Amino acid sequence: MPTSMESQLKIIVLHEARPGSTEKDQLEKELHAGACDGNLPLADAQHRIASNWVECWGQHVAPGYGPEWTAENHHGW
Repeated sequence: MPTSMESQLKIIVLHEARPGSTEKDQLEKELHAGACDGNLPLADAQHRIASNWVECWGQHVAPGYGPEWTAENHHGW
């Protein structure tokens, strides 16, 4: 069954708002920097990304985008 263009657009918009591989890379870089700087124990960094990287990204990286972006794009991640 074909979907309407509007439905396809909604899917694309929601998909793009979710953290993906680029965002996971950002998180990995931030956790790596924290571990190398001595501000974050390596075991903690490993646990954070292994347990729920999307939630961790929302706590550590998303705030850098600003509160307006986070409020508009936080769709259950």
